Amino acid sequence: MPRRVSEWSTEREIRSGLGKIRCDGLLVFNIRRNRYRLIVYPVFPRRKLYIKALLTHKECNRKEWEKQWP
Repeated sequence: MPRRVSEWSTEREIRSGLGKIRCDGLLVFNIRRNRYRLIVYPVFPRRKLYIKALLTHKECNRKEWEKQWP
């Protein structure tokens, strides 16, 4: 299966793609037909994504993970 490569430089480009931006600056990606959620913190000038969590859909909806990071 080919890998999908994206190059984002702004939040607007992410919104038009796969990710959803939360008000606290984190990005949430749905993986494997909404079975999992990948939560990352983007640093656009450095072109980096820092992984905060990889959760099941059920775990993400409990919102307990939000208390772990400021």
